[in-house]
Amino acid sequence: PLLMLHSCDDYSKDPDAMAAAFEELKNEGMIRLSGISAYPFHDYRAIAASGTDAVQVPVNVFDWRQIDNGGIDALAKAGMLIFVRSVYMQGLVFQKPETMDPRMEFAKDTIRKFDGLCKKYELLPAQLAMAFVLSLPGIDSLVLGSERAEQVRQNAALIRSLPQLSDAQMQELHEAFYDTDERVLTPMLWFNAVQTGSPNSGLPMRSGTPVRQAPREFEYGHKNSGIIQPCKTYHPGRRPAPFETSRTVRAGTVAGVRGKGKRLRSLGS
Repeated sequence: PLLMLHSCDDYSKDPDAMAAAFEELKNEGMIRLSGISAYPFHDYRAIAASGTDAVQVPVNVFDWRQIDNGGIDALAKAGMLIFVRSVYMQGLVFQKPETMDPRMEFAKDTIRKFDGLCKKYELLPAQLAMAFVLSLPGIDSLVLGSERAEQVRQNAALIRSLPQLSDAQMQELHEAFYDTDERVLTPMLWFNAVQTGSPNSGLPMRSGTPVRQAPREFEYGHKNSGIIQPCKTYHPGRRPAPFETSRTVRAGTVAGVRGKGKRLRSLGS
């Protein structure tokens, strides 16, 4: 079994105690592997040095922060199993510029570029979003939300249809999205996510706390589903170096579905 901490912050509060707890559980045969779940604002190099066996992180085609700064590479070099969630960026990849809410105007240029590349590569949005992640060196598996058995079968079929993106395609995606507007990368800044409020703000309240609301097109289970999750502010720095991919990619899915031309590493390896 794999025991994964839901929050990297829990580990950071007392790394030594958490490491000792993981080791004790392993010695007692309760678990075989330990892991940590993190966000892009966490220190991936510190996670890589934690001694845990696995990590779950959000990665998507719009967000190159932890790719360009070497965070993902550090996790891979540490030999950690890398599980990726949020490949659809809260469902944003399924939106169309012409039908998006006017309050999401800041995201329309990003979506236009993404749609254009989908057409150029002759891929559906879901295919390009997933193919991008599985073409990154070091990624082992995807974490895909499903409510019904049919959705699991559909996800498996989708993965089997994915191409391995070429170096030229990955470079083109990098050029298109390496400097994506931080508002696009921060769902808490979207119109349907309430950050702050007061009894006089006009925002919905529950026990004195503003309630975040999501419109139908972003609700979980909808065809354009995406669960709203917090993400701290990122300030883009200098332009990163051109992105290069490896010809050998470790990839698969949590369900154990093999991607074309990719090697799936088992949990026991």
